[in-house]
Amino acid sequence: MVADSNEDTLTLIAGTGMTLTTDASTDSITFTNSDRGSSQNIFKTIKASGAEITANSNSTIFELVAGTNIQLEGNNTSKTVTVNAAHNLNAHTDVVITDPDSNDLLLFNGTN
Repeated sequence: MVADSNEDTLTLIAGTGMTLTTDASTDSITFTNSDRGSSQNIFKTIKASGAEITANSNSTIFELVAGTNIQLEGNNTSKTVTVNAAHNLNAHTDVVITDPDSNDLLLFNGTN
């Protein structure tokens, strides 16, 4: 960019999410990011069982996947995820443990 004359004016325009601040005493202009992600609906890092899941960009989608006998229910209105057991644990009437070891545990609730 070259000035066409001594009277030319350079105009700086703050783009979306930017703020320009001038300081006449130091003849300086400060560029500041005025939106550091608050309106971008992003996540940076989520930690699950010691593993860190990091977003690659502002549009990265974090997805929860139901494992064996797990049911997930998302609610966009309340911004919640409900995790339920999808397996009816009361359906077992006869339980046989073969070759138990010291780490096995069987609990009985006293009803049929």
